[in-house]
Amino acid sequence: MCWFAAGKPATFDDYYLDDFTSLTWFAIRIGASSTADAEDVVQDAMRTALCHWTEIEAPYAYTRAAVRREIIRTKTRTARRRDAEVRASAQDQPRPLWPR
Repeated sequence: MCWFAAGKPATFDDYYLDDFTSLTWFAIRIGASSTADAEDVVQDAMRTALCHWTEIEAPYAYTRAAVRREIIRTKTRTARRRDAEVRASAQDQPRPLWPR
């Protein structure tokens, strides 16, 4: 079965084996910083899907939304950290004793 197919696989194990690789590629395409980071994000999404498996009607959409959300969250957190570091390093610069 492919990711856009309608319906739900019979078991979570079937779904995991069927979709892990394509979900990892999806994570890389939308901005994961490395293959390892993509796999970590996918594992987290799969763990969440397993916990809610009986409630999920569309696991392909559910896990892609979870992966997208986590990558956006990670990129936002990284950008904020980088901005804070830039501001901190700018404040550490000595100020001139006289105005220019």
